Amino acid sequence: MTLHERFWNFVGHFDPFAKGALTQRDLRRHPIWEYATDSEGLPWRDETWRRPRKCSAIQWDECSLTVAATLTIRSGKRFEGDANVSTIDGIVDVPMGGIWANEVWYFIPMDHPQESEAREKLATAIGLSVDEIFPIRWKLNVLLEGEVETQCRDPRSDFNLQL
Repeated sequence: MTLHERFWNFVGHFDPFAKGALTQRDLRRHPIWEYATDSEGLPWRDETWRRPRKCSAIQWDECSLTVAATLTIRSGKRFEGDANVSTIDGIVDVPMGGIWANEVWYFIPMDHPQESEAREKLATAIGLSVDEIFPIRWKLNVLLEGEVETQCRDPRSDFNLQL
């Protein structure tokens, strides 16, 4: 086996853009991320590593994309966040996501056993009660495949989710 082949077997599909934890800056620069499942077996990576997608719209029949989103709390205040989006079988599914508050990312689950604990952590961080924050409206910061810019505001309301 050549040195190149041994190196490739060790490194696998090395992607210098893959990351374990995303920042607000990452999501601003690249609004769509996918899980880097082809390199999760590398010693320094696991199943949480993601890489940016090189497309400007969410494609159909995709699973578990991390997508930049704008979240609006009950009071109308807006926050940056992300949504875990799947578009299998023509259905847009967002089972969870997160919100950036005071430069810290907070997990927001839907129908999850730790939902109340996650909501309390977010409320404490923002300095509001849970009732003042929820429901939260989510709006994806990118279009779905087939949408056009002029459709972005009204038809998108079908994809605004409320917690």
